[in-house]
Amino acid sequence: MKSSAFTPLAYQNDWDHFYYRQYCFRADEWPESDFDLISSTWPIVSPRLFDFWVDRHHAEALNQRTKLLENVGNGIGAISKINPRLVHPKLGIYDLEDKFRVGRTKPTSAIHRFECAKNNFWLWEIQPTTEKGTSSRTPRRVLYVFISPQQLSQEDLSILERYRKEEPDYALGVEKGWSILFLGMSDLNNICRPGKVSRELLASQIPGGFWTPPRATISRAACDPHCRIHHHHPQRTKACRHRRDAGSETRW
Repeated sequence: MKSSAFTPLAYQNDWDHFYYRQYCFRADEWPESDFDLISSTWPIVSPRLFDFWVDRHHAEALNQRTKLLENVGNGIGAISKINPRLVHPKLGIYDLEDKFRVGRTKPTSAIHRFECAKNNFWLWEIQPTTEKGTSSRTPRRVLYVFISPQQLSQEDLSILERYRKEEPDYALGVEKGWSILFLGMSDLNNICRPGKVSRELLASQIPGGFWTPPRATISRAACDPHCRIHHHHPQRTKACRHRRDAGSETRW
């Protein structure tokens, strides 16, 4: 993964609000073609994700390879900060309780501390919009992310051993990282699997009824296995060819 030289930033930063904004850079080459974002390379992202970032309220293009983004708790930038110790294949994504941020002692290990659910990533930054806003018939983009593993302390390893036998997928994800498909919907916000998993394999884990009318159906773009950022139409009632052929089974 590399990037050639880019135009120097010509921007007067508002330091009073810098905490709420952050830079993002476009990679020229992206070997991990399955993933749109890899936490260990942030703020360098795939060209695909960079180009899909909406240049309106959520991103300001500074040059061809740099954007200034909103830094909010449930934005895509926050996805890059997910702690692999706080991801679970059945429970989803968590954070430490807010009480640890207001003067109380922070735990020395975050292993299996599933106390504050954080399955509310709506992906509004990459949704296509028009002058009238987002249409119900506009294809909705989803995001495929790899949360890289982090170095574990001796305490982490000791606590992790307690769960290795009964929750082997959790232990594997903590050690090898997590592949996460973000759908940005309230009834199924994300799907997590340990290690590096192909986009097509993880997409096949979406429940068959998730895309059915009247809530949603898959668009042709989503059914194409070569489509790297899949889409769905929230209000479409006519199923695509793959959906009609598959019956109740979704095929990718």
